[in-house]
Amino acid sequence: MADEIDRKLIDRRVAQRNLRKGLLDEKEYGEYLKGLPDLEGQTEVVDADLEASAELGVDDDEDEDEAEGASEATGAEQKEP
Repeated sequence: MADEIDRKLIDRRVAQRNLRKGLLDEKEYGEYLKGLPDLEGQTEVVDADLEASAELGVDDDEDEDEAEGASEATGAEQKEP
């Protein structure tokens, strides 16, 4: 590839948006993806056991409780008539 693509444009989280905006050329992006090395053999499978998390005291609802408290603290309360 003659010109190096700006890495901020090809970040997986924003590449599609940059393609739509015309900031990133679809052909160059495709060539970039094809040129990436295949690292499949270097991966490790991780088995996530949600029941074990519960036994360890991890509370999945904790984030939801914090979010509710934050909205109350920011004045997201209803006005009285």
